[in-house]
Order: sequence, then structure tokens, then C-alpha cells
Amino acid sequence: MDTSQDPEFDRALATFNEAFAAGDAQTLIDLFSEDAKALQHEESALIGRAAIEQMLTDLFALVDTAAFEVDYDTVDVHHDRAYVLATFHETLRPRDGVAPAIDVDGRLVCFWQRDEGGTWRVARLLTSRASPDRTSP
Repeated sequence: MDTSQDPEFDRALATFNEAFAAGDAQTLIDLFSEDAKALQHEESALIGRAAIEQMLTDLFALVDTAAFEVDYDTVDVHHDRAYVLATFHETLRPRDGVAPAIDVDGRLVCFWQRDEGGTWRVARLLTSRASPDRTSP
């Protein structure tokens, strides 16, 4: 992962990746600001931490996200704001053990801001597919 020259931000970004791969909704949601907005592929906008938490909880209940890899194209920090542009690959393995796994190649845009306490939080998250999903063996 490219580093931003801001160790606190780099830790927050690494925590985001680790929590998503681990399916750890609580750690992940703690990284979002109260008024965060998430724009997911083919979904209505999710506004606020509670709506994003519900989406993550539902997602992690359905699929194992352990096969998640991110390639950051841009990691840019400006004082109390930052943005990242990335591509990702994930294999979503249904927890029911019946449905086939799905390989997803996508894009990620994430805007971060440092809150009043100095903690980096996700303010806006946009993900989209870079190609059609494929079933995985």
C-alpha cells in the first residue's frame, strides 16, 4: 500500500482494509463519521453511520469477505482531509456454503476527514464495479 506520510492516516486506512477482510462490522463502522454517506454499486445512497452499519452487518452475515485485496492508486492527505482512489478485487463466499462464490473487480473512492478529537473518519465512500461479477470455483 502506498503511504501518505501521515502515520495516523495510514493506520486508519490499514484498519479499514483489515476490518473489511475480517468481516468486522463494528471496527469498520467506528471508522465512519456520524454523517457519512456511502454510495454502493446499484444501491440507494446510505446516509449516516446507522444505515452504513446495517448494510455492513447484513453483508458480513451473508458472505465471507476474507479474499479482499486493494491497490491504491492515490493516497493524498491535506491537513485534516484525505482522499484515496483505488481498485479492488474480492471473492465473496456465501456463508450458506451452497451458493457459488462471486469474484468482484471494483473501484473505490473514499474521502476521509479528521474529527475534532483528531481521529480519521470516512466521510464519503463510493464503490463501483469495474467489470461484471463472475462466479468463482
